[in-house]
Amino acid sequence: METSAKGVQALRAVVEVSKDYLRTLRALRFLSPEVVAFIRLLIPTKYDGRTAQDKKVRLLLEEAAAIAPLAPALSYRPGPYKEVIDRALPIHAVGDERVLGEIRALADAFLGHVGVGVVEEVV
Repeated sequence: METSAKGVQALRAVVEVSKDYLRTLRALRFLSPEVVAFIRLLIPTKYDGRTAQDKKVRLLLEEAAAIAPLAPALSYRPGPYKEVIDRALPIHAVGDERVLGEIRALADAFLGHVGVGVVEEVV
């Protein structure tokens, strides 16, 4: 979720759509009745910890723990992301260590949440 007013507004719609999707998957028997949530993590994106707005949105996300746990944030770094889109490359190909660290932390959080464990670094 983008850490902006627009992102906060969109979260309500995402939650409602995910509930409908979950009900549909259960009705079609694609998911077992034990599955109680479709959203696994709330991921703050385009996060800039220097701004009051982004800090406020992050606090709101922390309070939204009933929806899903809060994942590590992905910072606002348009350069590396624009480069990978323009060159059709995976994010690790641009060599930005800060971005790679954030992606690793996010992957570890997700895998830990679903009970898989931490991923070894691939060279």
